Amino acid sequence: MLHPLLMPSYCILLYFTISFMKVQPKTMLVTLALQTINFTAVLPCIVMTVFIIATRSTQIALNDTLGKRVVPCFVFAAALMWCAVMMWISHMAEFIYGTFFSFACAMIVTALVNLWHRSSVHMAAVACLLGCVFHVWSESPINVFAPRFVGLHAFLIVICGLVASLSMLHRQHSGLEVFTGAAVGFLSGYLPLFIFY
Repeated sequence: MLHPLLMPSYCILLYFTISFMKVQPKTMLVTLALQTINFTAVLPCIVMTVFIIATRSTQIALNDTLGKRVVPCFVFAAALMWCAVMMWISHMAEFIYGTFFSFACAMIVTALVNLWHRSSVHMAAVACLLGCVFHVWSESPINVFAPRFVGLHAFLIVICGLVASLSMLHRQHSGLEVFTGAAVGFLSGYLPLFIFY
């Protein structure tokens, strides 16, 4: 449910409720949703399955080895960049393809951080979702429907807290690893949209 592959899809679905996307034609929204799911969930899963079969890997789950996290992050980042380019070619709103670019930045920075220090990819993805929604919500021309959704930020912060708590409770990550993932994710989600939009 809170898998990193699904966070861009959740972000786009949230945009349907907190921005002017709410009043767009249904066919455009369905096309955008299908394109998002194909590029951010289906394509990376297919590529990773082919990678696992080609390398004859017996373990699909990411273990404590730092290098195991780099390939999935870069595959996901490549799919997100491709999706951003497709959205740009389709003349979508800037914050839509900017969001995919932000998620790609988050995955690239997380992969690079994971070369030297283990960090939580799940926390990075959830915090990137929070950063993107926070920017879109606070930006004046696109937050037409936003005043009613103040509770959305509280909900997303609670979700971030739950992901962080569960990661530490199940001894998957230390507090520093969770904080690193959260910082990388939020800054990667907020700053690219803030700078380029």
